[in-house]
Amino acid sequence: VFVTLPPPTVQDVSAIGIGLTSSTIQYTTTGATSVKIYYGQTSGFGAVIESPTSTSTSTYLAQLKDLRDGTKYFYKVNTFDASGFEYDGTTLSFDTPPAPKIINLRFQPVEGEKSSTQLISWETNVPSTSELSYGIQGGETLTSLDTTLTLSHEVIIKDLVDDSIYTLVARSRDAAANLVTSDSQTFKTALDTRPPKVSEVTVVA
Repeated sequence: VFVTLPPPTVQDVSAIGIGLTSSTIQYTTTGATSVKIYYGQTSGFGAVIESPTSTSTSTYLAQLKDLRDGTKYFYKVNTFDASGFEYDGTTLSFDTPPAPKIINLRFQPVEGEKSSTQLISWETNVPSTSELSYGIQGGETLTSLDTTLTLSHEVIIKDLVDDSIYTLVARSRDAAANLVTSDSQTFKTALDTRPPKVSEVTVVA
């Protein structure tokens, strides 16, 4: 008379700490000598991680690296018994968040101001902050920051020097602190052609 051991089991499988390019798979096994974690962008997977395990009930973490942002991934945890027989796990999925992207960065002069003023605007694909670094070429760099998370961004920069070339860089950071930075842009402020204004005239008799 002999008693066969029960097949190994895996439970509490979940994806945690999902980032732009990585994710951690947490799982608990009982009676398994090792596991294989299959994962990929389709249910056919395409990548695998193999790890030894204890036959006693234990919880493990495995990191999946080099993932693509904004992508659905499928994964499963297969267990192996002492004889090397493989037991199929349940296929699960998770989505990596999209990386923030700056779209349609543009700038235009604001009329009617007492000094050269520019409206800088752009969009992002996910709610993000609005930050600008700008200054006259070769001069001091100034910054403007709005921590409001939004898809549409507008920043007004005032008191610019007329008839000067400025460089600027836009940045946006999403709720998970992922940062995107635009290419450096240049613009030239207009020559001051505003006519002088007379105000507060008083007549003394």
